[in-house]
Amino acid sequence: MNIREFHISVSQETQNIASNTRRKFLPDEIDWMLNKNQERFVASRIHPKQNAGGFEVDEAQADSIRTLYVTRELPANLDGSDYSVPFPGDYGWLTSDDSKVFRLCTGDSVQASAETENVLVVPLPTSTKESQPYYSATTITLGSDATTISTIASQAETAFSGTRSTQEKYLIRDAFLRYYHQLGVDVSWERYDTIYKPGCFLFPGKTSGSISVDGTDTQGYLVPLTRNRYPDVGAWTPNRLTKGTISSTLQVTPFWKSDYRSPLSGLGAFTLKVVGDPSFIVSKVRLDYVRKPGRMSLSLGLTSELPETSHPALCDLTVEYIKALTADPNWEVKLKDNMLRSPLT
Repeated sequence: MNIREFHISVSQETQNIASNTRRKFLPDEIDWMLNKNQERFVASRIHPKQNAGGFEVDEAQADSIRTLYVTRELPANLDGSDYSVPFPGDYGWLTSDDSKVFRLCTGDSVQASAETENVLVVPLPTSTKESQPYYSATTITLGSDATTISTIASQAETAFSGTRSTQEKYLIRDAFLRYYHQLGVDVSWERYDTIYKPGCFLFPGKTSGSISVDGTDTQGYLVPLTRNRYPDVGAWTPNRLTKGTISSTLQVTPFWKSDYRSPLSGLGAFTLKVVGDPSFIVSKVRLDYVRKPGRMSLSLGLTSELPETSHPALCDLTVEYIKALTADPNWEVKLKDNMLRSPLT
C-alpha cells in the first residue's frame, strides 16, 4: 500500500461510508497515528530476552518485520580494559552480537594505535523565508553528492510543495534520516557516541557537507573522535550478551568471566560494551539488530517500510486506536489495546 491508500483506508473505516458523521482528521494527524502504531506494531514483535541482555524477535511473527533486519560490522574502540562500539543512527533493538577475537599466546605482541574518526555535524536551521511554503528548497550536500527534499519526494512519485509552518521541519528531518538509512549511510540525529549536538544531523566518517534551506546555506563542521583500536585480526565468535546488573558478578567468577571463546557484552546508553581480558583482544564487533522504521508522510509520499503483507494489520491497528481515542465504541477498547500492544511499557 502506498501512503495515500493508508489514508483512504483509515478515513473510510473511521466514518460511516460517505456520511462524514464524525470529525475528519487532518492528514498530519493521520500520519502521526500511523507512525505511532507502526512503532507499536514493531515493538509487539520484539521481547526482552529472559535472563540475558538484548531482545529477541517472536519467531511466529518474525516475517512481518523482515525488512527491518540489519547486520553491521564496526571497529571496536578500546575503553580502558574493555571495548565499546557506538550504535548506528538507525539502531532500534539488538538481537545478537559477535566479536572478532584474537587470542594472545606467549610472546604475541599486538599494539593498538590511535585513530581519529571525524563526525560531520550538519545543523538543520529553521527556515527564514517570509511566507509559506517553507522548506520546499532544502538540499543536503555530502562531499560532491547533493540530495534535495524534492528528489526524495519524487522517488515516491510525489511533488513536495513545502510546509505551512516553519515548525514543521521535523518532516524534513525524518525524510532525510529515512533516505540516508535506506542507502546505508550512517547518520544520527543529535547524538552519536559521546557527541551531543541538538538540532543537528551527525554523519560519522564524512569530512565535508552543508545544508541549504530556502536559499540560506549553512556549512557543516567536523568534531573529531580519537580512539585506540587494534588492527583487523582474529576470528568471529559469539558474545554472551548479559544484563548490566550481573556482568560484574560474572566477571569475578572463573567459569563465567569474559573469555576468548565467549566474550561478555552488555548494552550501554548509546554503545555496546564488550568486557576485555588480558588473554585476548577485540578488533571488530558485529551487530544484528532490528532498526527503527522510517516515518511515513503523506506530503512527501513516504509509505511504511514494513513488508506489504503487514500493511493491512497496521491499518487495522490505527483504526482501532482512533475508535478507542474517540470513545467509539468505548474506553475498554483503548484499555485492551494498551494491554495487548504495549509490551515494553
